Amino acid sequence: MGQKIQTTLNSWEQIFQINNRFLLPFIFRGHSQSDMILETSIERTIKKFISPPLNDKYTTQERWMLFEFSRRYHLYSNLSNLIKEEDKFEWLAIMQHYGAPTRLLDFTYSFFIASFFAIVDSTCEASIWALNRHILRDNLADNYLSYKKREILKDEINLKHIAFANQFIARKFDPNYEYPSTIIPLEPKLLNERLSKQQGLFLMPTNPEKSFSDNLKSALKTDKIDLQEITIEKLIELSLKRDQEPIEIIKFILPKHTHKEIIRRLTGMNITYETLFPGLDGLAKSLTQTQIERD
Repeated sequence: MGQKIQTTLNSWEQIFQINNRFLLPFIFRGHSQSDMILETSIERTIKKFISPPLNDKYTTQERWMLFEFSRRYHLYSNLSNLIKEEDKFEWLAIMQHYGAPTRLLDFTYSFFIASFFAIVDSTCEASIWALNRHILRDNLADNYLSYKKREILKDEINLKHIAFANQFIARKFDPNYEYPSTIIPLEPKLLNERLSKQQGLFLMPTNPEKSFSDNLKSALKTDKIDLQEITIEKLIELSLKRDQEPIEIIKFILPKHTHKEIIRRLTGMNITYETLFPGLDGLAKSLTQTQIERD
């Protein structure tokens, strides 16, 4: 098992002291509150309206929503003929884009974009979750998929991940079927403009009878996710070491007093609502950020 770490960024400059290559295997997700857990929108929806929250109703509701969305999609878009009925993940990705509850969890390859989403609407201590996608990928290759690592292209791996994911999405309820529990990193074949600008990808849990967190525990081969708290200086030191135990998770805490400075720095890097969200909605939302920059 690898290390699971929590640390606090006391100033924006500290992120640049971490070895850049050290962060390359990680993908990131920003949360506006530091105590928020990794949880999909369909989990939250079912918890709110259905009890017990995770049971056969998860797959039943997922099947119904996917059927209804794909059946009516042509009324709103002329792209429906580009997506086959069996491309369930592609349909889920579009549903996620337009706000439907799904089992997909948004992540980004960029720490800076995750920082933006963590603090732009935050009124308290925020956080960024960083997960080691190489460890998730290798778990799939070693236990579920048949290919030789380092002999296959990144896009070919993604296609294998999509094919694997499609086995579990909107599956008919079968009390005798035992789902594998793991996490799949995925990118849609039809990349929309917003996902492209946000350098986005998704993580998908395979077992709908367990939470995202429990699927993640299985993927990391651990019974619990206990984060060891270390100083940012210690993490900087770890990032410079070549031979060390792999790090699976890093949770960065962003104190409230750092947010205004981070927003200003992100604006200087051209990371704004206007650049991340195409269209007038991005422009309108970016005005607040521009005002902060001028304050």
